[in-house]
Amino acid sequence: SNRKYAAAKEAFVHYARLAESETDANHAQMIAIACEKLATNGMVPSGIKVQKADFNSDQLDFSPVIWKENSIVFASNRPTARTADEASDPWTEAPFVDLWVVDVAANGKTGEPRPFAKEINSQFHEGPIVFNTSGDRVYLTRSDVAGKGHRGFDDKKNTRLKIYSATRIEDKWVMEPELSINSSKFSTCHPALSLTEDTLVFSSDRPGGYGGMDLWFAVKEGKDWSSPSNLGPEVNTAGNEVFPTMDAKGTLYFSTDFMVGYGGLDIFRTSKHGQEWGSPENLGAPINSSLDDYGLIVAKDHLHGHFSSNRSGSGDDIYSYLDMAKLAIPVLVLDCETGLPLSVASDVNMPDTWLLPRP
Repeated sequence: SNRKYAAAKEAFVHYARLAESETDANHAQMIAIACEKLATNGMVPSGIKVQKADFNSDQLDFSPVIWKENSIVFASNRPTARTADEASDPWTEAPFVDLWVVDVAANGKTGEPRPFAKEINSQFHEGPIVFNTSGDRVYLTRSDVAGKGHRGFDDKKNTRLKIYSATRIEDKWVMEPELSINSSKFSTCHPALSLTEDTLVFSSDRPGGYGGMDLWFAVKEGKDWSSPSNLGPEVNTAGNEVFPTMDAKGTLYFSTDFMVGYGGLDIFRTSKHGQEWGSPENLGAPINSSLDDYGLIVAKDHLHGHFSSNRSGSGDDIYSYLDMAKLAIPVLVLDCETGLPLSVASDVNMPDTWLLPRP
C-alpha cells in the first residue's frame, strides 16, 4: 500500500519459505511476482480517465449509486443541521454516515448535495444502498436498529450491520421490516441487486465463509428471501470480499484485499457461467491504486461510472471514470476533389480503425 514494492517482494518471498501450508506459500509467491512487476514497471495505466468528483467533502464520501438516471445517491458523514444534536460514532468519534443525493445535469455538472430522505436517514449509519430498476424500492445497509434510538448488539456488545428495505409511496419512503437474512450476531451489508430483482448479493462475515467478509446471495421467494448461499471459493478468499455491485449485463464487481492486486482493496469483476462464477479479473490502473478502491458503478453505456477510493490520502472520496478507449467518435470524410461527403469512410484508403459510418 505504501508502494515499497521491492521491499514487499522480499517480505513475501521470505514468508513463502516459512508458510506452514502450501496454499499460503503459493499465494505469497504470486504476490511476490506481482510486486516485482510493480517495482519494475509501475502501474501501467489503461485508456481510462479518472478524476475526483466535484461533490466530495472533507469528510468520508463513498459508495455512489445511480438513481433515476439524473441523480447519484451516496454515503457520507459530512455534517448536517442535526449533527451537533446527535452522538458520534464511538469507534471513530466522527458523525455517523447518512445517505446523500446530488443531481447530475446532461453536461455532467452536479448540483449541491442534500440529505437523501429523512424517513431513511437515522441517528446511526446508513449506506451503501441499491435501487431497483424503477427507483421506487431500495435495499440499504444500516446499523442494527431494534427500535427508535435503540441498537442491537452481538455477544461482544458491538452493533453489527443489517440490510433493510424501503418502498417509495407518494414521494415518501416507507421503511419495511428487516430482511430475514439478518442477524445481530454478524454483519449483513453492502447489497447488490440483479437486473431481474430476484437475486440479492451481499457481504457478510456469517459462519460458513472462507475468511473475514465473504460474498453471499439470496433468491427472492414470494415476499421473503431464501437462506443465503456462499458464492464459493472462486470469488471468496481468506481475506475480505466487500462492496459488490452488478451492472446491466449481470457482471459482478467487488473489492477484495486478498487477491493479487496493487495494495489495499482492489476492484475485480466476474461473470456467471451457468451456476458458476468465472475467475475474477483485476480492473487494473487507474481504477485501482495502491490504497483502497471499491464501490464501483457502471452506467448503461458501459463507458463511464463512479467508484470510491482513499488514494488521495485525505479519506474516502468518490471518483468518476471514462473509458476513452471505447469511445465511438463520429467522423465525416469529404472527397478532396468534390468536397462532398463520402457515405462510408472505407471509400478511401484508411486504417480499419477509421472505418466508421457517416454520422
